Amino acid sequence: ENSLYEGMETSLRFLHSQIKSHLGICTTKPADTAQKILEMFELDQLFEFVSGGVIGIEKHQQLERLLHDGTISRSSLMIGDRFIDIRAARHNQLRSAAVLWGYGSRAELEREEPSYLLQSPSQIKELVD
Repeated sequence: ENSLYEGMETSLRFLHSQIKSHLGICTTKPADTAQKILEMFELDQLFEFVSGGVIGIEKHQQLERLLHDGTISRSSLMIGDRFIDIRAARHNQLRSAAVLWGYGSRAELEREEPSYLLQSPSQIKELVD
């Protein structure tokens, strides 16, 4: 079962409409599963791409491919709730924001030294200039 964290939809819609941020998803889930979740919450129109996991490809390699293809740039911000997200960003010299409302623990995330540590979805808006 999937649910949205409180404040997440508001933050995503703000980033998309007010800031004109280019939003994408880089997940270890299969791309079609992630796409279905976005559609279920009527958020699919906010995202320019969904990069899904492939067996044998690590998260940092997914980001590397997105950079190489020009899908994302070095100014991109990786937002994640697990250590692997933050580590993948660092591996590719990208800024990262670790979120405390997901699956990873504070200790797990802090060990990876993210650029930002967020306690609520509303803080995401503060990262975009």
